[in-house]
Amino acid sequence: ITVFNTAPGGGTSNPATFTITDPSVDATGGFTINATFGTATGNQTVATFTDPGGPEPNLFDPTPISINGHYSATILWGDGTASGPGTLSFDAATGVFTVSGNHTYTHSGSLPITVTIDHELAPPVTVTSTASVLDSGLTGATAVPVRAVEGQNTGMVVLATFIDADPSSTVHDWNAQINWGDTSPASTAIVELAGGDPVSGGNVFVVVGSHTYAEEGPLPATP
Repeated sequence: ITVFNTAPGGGTSNPATFTITDPSVDATGGFTINATFGTATGNQTVATFTDPGGPEPNLFDPTPISINGHYSATILWGDGTASGPGTLSFDAATGVFTVSGNHTYTHSGSLPITVTIDHELAPPVTVTSTASVLDSGLTGATAVPVRAVEGQNTGMVVLATFIDADPSSTVHDWNAQINWGDTSPASTAIVELAGGDPVSGGNVFVVVGSHTYAEEGPLPATP
């Protein structure tokens, strides 16, 4: 910018240079996605944003011609896996950009999703959303036969085994009840961790309980 003094005897200033940069975006998080451990989420919205300077590309900033040349987003999914790029889309009617992504969670729980949005050379903006990730359910459930003597307590015996493919699963993720098959009320069982499952990479659990049978006979106990 050069300033001129038009008065008689006026002069001209030395040129001054202004560097105009893009502003950071205005971003919004707070989205919640529902997912199941081990199953792809499908494309889910994790953040939205607007550009205070106007969406690009535009008349004053036409190149690159794709929005991905002006903005980018990175998603950290919160389950210990590496971050990955988000998918950007733009609604011309509202002027709002959307960041979305698809992920397969490696464990269950309420997990933070961290989204970082870049606008060319402007400082990046980070917002957070949440994933509510459910267990995929038990597999390999197997009943274990129990021998008992009428009138004598069985002691603590294993009644069933099952597998939870989530490697972060614990005994606190599961509850079990036992129907002993003799018309007595169902009782709460104990779930114990037996070890890892080499096939699924998850954990093997056992269902344990004790009971005193009043009468003899083959009875269908159901854990």
